[in-house]
Amino acid sequence: MGGKNSKEHVPDYKDALSKFQSKELAHLKKTFKKLSALSESELGKKGKNKTIDKKTFEEHFCEGQGNDSEFHLPSMLADHLFKVMDWNSEDQIDFEEFVIAIAMCCKGTSDQKIEFCYSVFTGAGDFQKAQLSKDDMYEGLKTIVFTVDRLLGVETREEEEEEHIRALVEDAFLHFAKTDPVRLTYEEFRQWAETNSQVMDFMEVLIHKGFESKYIPQTAPVLPEAPPPVPTLLYNGQPFSSDLLDEEAILKLRDCIPSGWRNTDFDLLYKASLHGYSLKTCYHNVATSQTKLYLWVLKDSGGHRFGGFLPTPVHIDTGTKFYGDSNCFVFSLAPTFAVYYPSSSNSNYFASCSAYVAFGGPDFAIYLDSDIDKGISKASETFGNPSLSATENFDCVHLEVWGLKLRDVERQNSASTPASMRQSGSNMLKKATSSTGVVEEKSRPRTEEEKKIDDLFKSNVDLQSELEKLKKQLEEEKGKREHLESTIKDPISPRSSLSRKSMSKERGGH
Repeated sequence: MGGKNSKEHVPDYKDALSKFQSKELAHLKKTFKKLSALSESELGKKGKNKTIDKKTFEEHFCEGQGNDSEFHLPSMLADHLFKVMDWNSEDQIDFEEFVIAIAMCCKGTSDQKIEFCYSVFTGAGDFQKAQLSKDDMYEGLKTIVFTVDRLLGVETREEEEEEHIRALVEDAFLHFAKTDPVRLTYEEFRQWAETNSQVMDFMEVLIHKGFESKYIPQTAPVLPEAPPPVPTLLYNGQPFSSDLLDEEAILKLRDCIPSGWRNTDFDLLYKASLHGYSLKTCYHNVATSQTKLYLWVLKDSGGHRFGGFLPTPVHIDTGTKFYGDSNCFVFSLAPTFAVYYPSSSNSNYFASCSAYVAFGGPDFAIYLDSDIDKGISKASETFGNPSLSATENFDCVHLEVWGLKLRDVERQNSASTPASMRQSGSNMLKKATSSTGVVEEKSRPRTEEEKKIDDLFKSNVDLQSELEKLKKQLEEEKGKREHLESTIKDPISPRSSLSRKSMSKERGGH
């Protein structure tokens, strides 16, 4: 495909033919005959050629060619598409190449569709040796998405759509560009495309509409959900820097927390070097904050960076009692990144008291003393983790606690719903479906079960907060009652003696 040196990756012609129904083949033959009739033959005559030349191909797809083409592709992208279909590199497309290319894009395996798309973006003869730049991926994806939206009559907000596409591209390079930070190899692109397969749908619709005029998709293609923006580090509402978290660590940790809480900023609640090495001070800062989800990050004297995520309010001085829920996890940032979720062996997620703070137990995944000085990290049954520190007993040199502060409550409420995965700037079919009798697609109403899950997720943290208030009130009432009972029972209590003296004076006065 796109060159003789990659011919072995092209499917067999007979196999390609077998993927089409007779009506589909009839439409393809009609389109090919029309375009080949407009092409120049080797003798310079029109109407007798059995191939499509580049000029005719570009007039069919390109913008600014002085024709009534609906596609308006930039000349560079149309040139790439022509090269991909001309896999014999003869500057013309015969019917065999024509059928094979469309079969790959529209009827092929997942890998074949990804190969086709990558080859169009790069315009390279051998896709396995090509590399895709960030700009080429962005421009190619944007052009195809906007063209398909226009062909299907889908109304979009271009600025929002562009930001969505740019976020997808940035995410691809951030998480998958391992060889070169500004270029993707085919293998890296394939790994990204496997988790963002909706992108291939746009290419499929473009090719279908380009060569089979009666093709109408039942549903409009949608872009994958755009990843949330990079969390901003804040302190007292102002941008702040961390000694323990870099951008890569922030993004990786953001992707590990529950999906409904990923659109957040990180609000610094405690930093040992800033607020003092005191667990009491740390508890005070955390307890008086408005956040209810926390990242604890520390560094030991051996250079290991690690920590834990707590999705519930911090309880102060609970003794050895553990609390938290199954959304807790512990993690390693350096020397390697790793996340360890609950193993279901026990529910010893988190403990906080005046003497120490800990994740996991009875063998602590992370333990810090009250002076934030000495720590322990062992293999823990709670999270199934190995020791996270350089040595099991370690010296802590730094601690930071960050609260996760939601940017947009409305997005948080919808982020974890199935419906949100179907949202994109492309939305739904409009003109194309209404003119052909296809029922206009509407977003599927969420089921009662989905609504209940969303409501429970949204109210969980608030309920936890209310429970904490009630517990605190009960403890206060219990303390008052015990004190009153001890005062009544103890005849030599100073307060009792004082009360008796006061009563005697009052009686004497009467």
